[in-house]
Amino acid sequence: MAETLRGAVRERATTRALVGWVVVVAALYALLGSSPLQLATSLATGAVVGAARLLAEVYDLRDEVETLALGMISLAGGAALVAVEGDNQSVGVAFLLVGAWTALDAGQVLRHRGLADPSKARDGRDVYRDYLARRVHEAVRDRRRTPRELREALDAEGEEVDRAVEELRERGVLRRVGGELRSVDDDERADRGTLARTRSAVRAGLHRLARPIAIEFESESSATGDVR
Repeated sequence: MAETLRGAVRERATTRALVGWVVVVAALYALLGSSPLQLATSLATGAVVGAARLLAEVYDLRDEVETLALGMISLAGGAALVAVEGDNQSVGVAFLLVGAWTALDAGQVLRHRGLADPSKARDGRDVYRDYLARRVHEAVRDRRRTPRELREALDAEGEEVDRAVEELRERGVLRRVGGELRSVDDDERADRGTLARTRSAVRAGLHRLARPIAIEFESESSATGDVR
């Protein structure tokens, strides 16, 4: 175990934290009438997710490490509920579905983008990446460009340009239409109407739900050199 990890564990394993855990367990068991299975599931979830969060903080890992742990716990809890609930298995099935999607989504991100989170790096590159993201936005705002045209227009590594594009797309600043990258229109961003907000929320939700599959196709296109 790394010294930094031991230090982080010592910082969190205080008497106050342990007393807090005891209070939570007592409340779940005595006040809320939780069953032993529910109690064990809650404790296991807290322990696994807490450990994943600690590892992510110490080693600058992506937040998806914690999400993956939560998905795996949801799968295990859902399977246990399905096994013991008998006829009423709707809650267990719901846990299984949510856990499966959560684990798949986080696993795909970690598989294709790596465990380390570049945004958490402490080497000062975040300033450069912010600068490059602004240049990418300005270039696409001037006129629509394909990813290849964008890489050729900017004096930067292609991988850095692609990362900036992905960040801007996740923030809703850029969007891909066909083979081109476009800046989101100012009037669309300024529209505060209910219909516009609903469309935006639905589009973002669908994009988020489709990410485990979409990231697979994006990686295949990058590997084959296909420009979309």
